[in-house]
This record gives sequence, C-alpha cells and structure tokens, in this order.
Amino acid sequence: MSPALPWPAPAKLNLFLHILGRRPDGYHELQTCFQFVDLCDEISLEVRADGRIRRVAAIADVAEEADLCVRAARALQSAAGCALGADISVLKRAEESLRKFNEELESRVEMRTADLRTANAELRRTLRAFYGRARAHDIERRLAPQCLSGFGEYADHGIRRAEVILTAEGGEFAFLDCAYEELLQALGPINDDRSIPWTMFNDDVQMGYFDIYDQYLLNILYDPRVRPGMTKQEVAALLPAILPEVRAWISRTNPLPSLDARNAGEHHGGVRSMSPGERSCRRP
Repeated sequence: MSPALPWPAPAKLNLFLHILGRRPDGYHELQTCFQFVDLCDEISLEVRADGRIRRVAAIADVAEEADLCVRAARALQSAAGCALGADISVLKRAEESLRKFNEELESRVEMRTADLRTANAELRRTLRAFYGRARAHDIERRLAPQCLSGFGEYADHGIRRAEVILTAEGGEFAFLDCAYEELLQALGPINDDRSIPWTMFNDDVQMGYFDIYDQYLLNILYDPRVRPGMTKQEVAALLPAILPEVRAWISRTNPLPSLDARNAGEHHGGVRSMSPGERSCRRP
C-alpha cells in the first residue's frame, strides 16, 4: 500500500462560539467563526486494504473509540461506501511549540526584569547622590508607575505587537483609569500631551473614559489612507478627505446634542456639563 502521508492540522482560535440548540441525536447545533494560526499538529494516514480504521499511536487520556479523528474517518468511510481503511497517527506538535514559546517568554521576562532591577538601582543611586536620601525617597514614590504600555514595530513603523501592564493593588479606580489610557496608547498614540486636558493621552488625566476627542484621534490614525511612516505634512494633506467621514461615524455612534441645545445649557463658562455615566478624574 501507499506510504504514510503527513498532513498539517492547524490550530485555531475561536473568535466566537454560539450554541444554537440540541439536536435529537444528542449533539448541538453550533455557530462559530475561527482563525487558523501558525501552530499545527501533524496527521499521517496510511491506506489499509482490509477496511480497518485504527489509530496507531496512543494519546494520553483519549481512547481510540473516542478520538474525533478516528470517528470522523469512520463516518466518512461509511458515507462514501469506501472499502479501504487507514492507519492514523497524530504528532502533537502544537502543544510542544506552545511549551517552548512559554519557556522562551518566561526567559525573556526574567531577563527584562533583571535589566529593570539594575536600571532602578542605578536610578536610586543617582537620585540619592543629587538630592539626598529623604528627597530621593519622595521622588521615587512619585515615580512609581501604576501602569505601563509599549509596542514593538516593523521596519515601516507599523505596530508588530503591543503590551500593557496594569497593577491591581491600587484599587478599582486606578486600575480602570490605567486600563483606559494604556490600552488606547497601545493602539499607537503613545505620546502624552499635558497641554490638552480633554484627552486620555495626558498623564494629568481629566478624562476617565474614551470620549469624542480621542475617538477622532484613533479613527484618523486607523484610516486606511494613513500609513505607517508618513510625515506630519503627508497626513495633514489627507485630513480634508478623512475628517468628514470620521465626523459622520462619530456622530452616528455618539448621541451628540444639537448646537442650539449645547449653547442653551450644556456648556457653562466653557466647561461641558457631564452626563451621569461620565466621570472626570485625575490619576492618583
């Protein structure tokens, strides 16, 4: 018979999974959407002339009769009326790849942690040398971060990966405040601007939510016409075409009051009145 043929069995991520109902045969109707990923197991099939379908390598905690590969092969054989059988073997490469990835990630985290400890120790020595122990301690306390964000980039400055670190010990207010800002910054606008009080991209935060100004920034940034590596002048030339589309989307998404209503009572001395669901905050 023909030699065993290896086939990749890609791992997948379920983007969603809805259980629609149970069928009379005991199975369930499902609605799902999934995305294949680079990791995969390997299935080898060797044709048998005697019509038997069997698994040739044991898998821990999975009996052959319960193995979905075996059950699917037997169901296909029955539906097709095929007289041939097959030996099936599964090489679990995906789990091994994940294990190696986790080991490498832990190693990188340990190395990065060691680097940060060294850098922090050097910073403390420098502060104490300049300001003395008491003043340096006060500065260190004020510099202690509640959250961090960063990302790696491709050669054209597109985002390759984003990372956000949040501390949970500071209470719910600080956690949510950090989560808003750092997750938004991880999408690209990494720089803060203390001159603008109505944005989350400001360390002296006065906005505790994703408001209209920041919605404009993110929608402009992610317009397909704005590409990584473009200059400020190149983006400015595109804004007359982009802004009307962004404004229309934001107007549909947010229940914006009319200009007359805003002028009549929702602005007082140049400060917008806040709805009950909004909150103004400064980072502790």
